[in-house]
Amino acid sequence: MDKSKAIAGISIVLSLLVGASTYALRAQRTAPGLPKLDLLPLRFDQYAGTEERFDSATYVVLGADTTTLRRYAGADGIPIWLFVAYFGAQNYGEQIHSPRNCLPGGGWNIVSHEHVPLILPGRGEVTSNRLLIESQGNQQIMHYFFLTRVGPVASEYRLKFELARAALTFKPRDAVFVRVSSPVREDGPEGADQRCRDLLSQAMPLLSHGLLF
Repeated sequence: MDKSKAIAGISIVLSLLVGASTYALRAQRTAPGLPKLDLLPLRFDQYAGTEERFDSATYVVLGADTTTLRRYAGADGIPIWLFVAYFGAQNYGEQIHSPRNCLPGGGWNIVSHEHVPLILPGRGEVTSNRLLIESQGNQQIMHYFFLTRVGPVASEYRLKFELARAALTFKPRDAVFVRVSSPVREDGPEGADQRCRDLLSQAMPLLSHGLLF
């Protein structure tokens, strides 16, 4: 075969591959539909809640496609905040903001951080980040984790790896961020931790009806 024809053939094949890859990546930037976070009711089991919002600047920095921020309270009246954010795609150089980076900027000190197991109905055992945070003498227990199409993820580095792998294999790169927190009261950090766990065990099966995975 003539050398110039061989080079031309290879160039055509490479152009087709690059074009297909570009098309796939662009297609992934458009989510196949947003999750219906409003399917999570404001009242369920013993909990009564209200919908709240952060300030507008927070949502700009966050860059999520859709969110919900709920303030629930159980029979004891102690608040439990549940925040859920859906990100349709994380492009190169982007990443879901980690609370460990954002909390200090909001005036919260991270007293402790550890990975702990959570049992969530319908999802089994999930590893969660548990933080004890403090601001002006007030303490809270916070749990957070990420839901991806390959399963729950606690580590931000693991999340970045999974989303990069999805991009390389032309799979959806969407993810859900879940955070729950409650103030430390007379029952101590253990009581706040249990309130977070109890709410998640009741809320996640209801929330899952509106999620995409």
